[in-house]
Amino acid sequence: IGGLRDCCGVWLSLVGDAAVLGPPFTLDRFVGHLAETDPVALRRRMLSVANMQDRDPIDEKVLERAAAGGPGALDGLPRWCTESSGLVALLELEPAEARTLLIEMLTRFREAGPFPPETVAVLERDAEHKRALARHMDLERLVEVATNGITVAPQQDLAGVILIPSVVVRPWVIITERDGHRIFCYSVADEHLSADPEAPPSWMVQFYKALGDERRLRVLGRLAEGPASLSDLVGVLGLAKSTVHHHVRQLRSAGLVRVTVGDEKEYSLRVDAVPEAARLLEGFLGLGMRSEE
Repeated sequence: IGGLRDCCGVWLSLVGDAAVLGPPFTLDRFVGHLAETDPVALRRRMLSVANMQDRDPIDEKVLERAAAGGPGALDGLPRWCTESSGLVALLELEPAEARTLLIEMLTRFREAGPFPPETVAVLERDAEHKRALARHMDLERLVEVATNGITVAPQQDLAGVILIPSVVVRPWVIITERDGHRIFCYSVADEHLSADPEAPPSWMVQFYKALGDERRLRVLGRLAEGPASLSDLVGVLGLAKSTVHHHVRQLRSAGLVRVTVGDEKEYSLRVDAVPEAARLLEGFLGLGMRSEE
């Protein structure tokens, strides 16, 4: 079971299963769900998710054979797959046996006891913060803030987005998909690792800090008139290009400016950022709730 630690596709597929299972989530309910899942389908999902993470893909026929098990199940798998001891340990078993092993692993995890209360508190603080942001932010911006810079490409058949905070994956973001849902397992924000539940969100601090400079405000004033290149902004400020680039980077980090890459980078104002920040500040101060009362 310890060998499963190096198998990203295994636990990512389990994250996907858990995410689409829906509330109320309990480990007992999840184990029951796995016990009722077709073992070949379960293995196929594990391989498919692992396949998404690597540049050397698994041939579809090879993937189907490996999922079904039996003689020659490992034949034709790419090197990255056969070098993963956790994945190979599962593929060497018959599908039903592999499912039993996963259930045994989760059962042992449950018997080891609950998460430390302080870890649960960190996750709950971060999750509640993201729920609050979701009431004021559009989906693209919410994902960008939660994942510290990753955006969601428009996709017509996207059923939804699931955000899962984690203290384990820090500082990375793990992305997978299941049943049309894009799932982001992201690192909890630094402020939620603190025991201080009253700490302001780092994104809000960064936003207002970016506004506290006359030169950056002049950049925003120019971008309010329309998109501009870095050379255009240099002309507005009359400063060295490296200095202007620094200010633009501060504004981008605060979510105030977008960059479009072409023959020359073009910067534009995120027109929704200012009212968005005002709503978030109201929420942090509790003004919106007071006005409703």
